[in-house]
Amino acid sequence: MAMDLSDIEDVFLYESAGPLYQYSAFLDRDSGKIFYTSESDDSDELPEDVDV
Repeated sequence: MAMDLSDIEDVFLYESAGPLYQYSAFLDRDSGKIFYTSESDDSDELPEDVDV
């Protein structure tokens, strides 16, 4: 699995967009997919094996 630098930058910008712990991102190391979550209702559906 290879990640582009732009993917890492997107995660950094997303997580730093608001107050601490309001936005989070998780990487599925098997698929390379990034899941985004937030305190509001616009979160991705996380896989069952993610323990938040």
